[in-house]
Amino acid sequence: MLVTEKKNRSFPGLDVQCAQVQTGEKRLTWSECLGRALDQVETPLVLYMQEDYFLESPVRHELVQEFASCLNSRPEIACLGLTHFGAHGPYQATDDPRLKRVGQRANYRVCTQAGFWRKEALERALDPEENGWMFELFGTRRSWHREETYLTVDPERYRPSTGMEKPIFHYTHTGIIKGRWHPAMPALFQAHGIPMDFSRRGFFVPKPKWQERIVTFRRLIERPDLLWRGIRGK
Repeated sequence: MLVTEKKNRSFPGLDVQCAQVQTGEKRLTWSECLGRALDQVETPLVLYMQEDYFLESPVRHELVQEFASCLNSRPEIACLGLTHFGAHGPYQATDDPRLKRVGQRANYRVCTQAGFWRKEALERALDPEENGWMFELFGTRRSWHREETYLTVDPERYRPSTGMEKPIFHYTHTGIIKGRWHPAMPALFQAHGIPMDFSRRGFFVPKPKWQERIVTFRRLIERPDLLWRGIRGK
């Protein structure tokens, strides 16, 4: 399923279903869009990806299927990250050397990188007033208070170039940053013969970390009620 607000898209040879979640005049939040899309999902598992994860090598579909079977047989697992991005440590060993358990108080325990979610767990993680980065920050804090199991593939095992195995999903983190293109994207698109007018968005230029933190802080305090609720993990 492709989560869209109003648009519908199709592509020859692919069964693309567009959610078209925007039905009224009020612009939905990021979380409301995702929640309405999940209402249309009829399977217990969701393989989550965002539109700017431009793949750099074939997906290891055999592992995707194997890990999906793992989640189907273990209902206590809420989420299984499939990249070296995402949830930070500390990690704990599992009975499968390819997988790590994400610590209960780990940062980015809830994240938007490629991975499997149990549909009900993803719905519980959402707050309808939040955008994507708030979902990661505050959704993580909410997860600290829930007895749910979060797993990730071993980040070192599947890290590009240095890992023991090829990545399952190999992409640059991320193709579009704050509405602008990642500088690595033109070479990737050219290699695959994909024409793109990169001038329409322009390219992301990082700011000093202290400036980014000030911008983030100002955005957070615009809604003190939401900020306080998120900090408490409510």
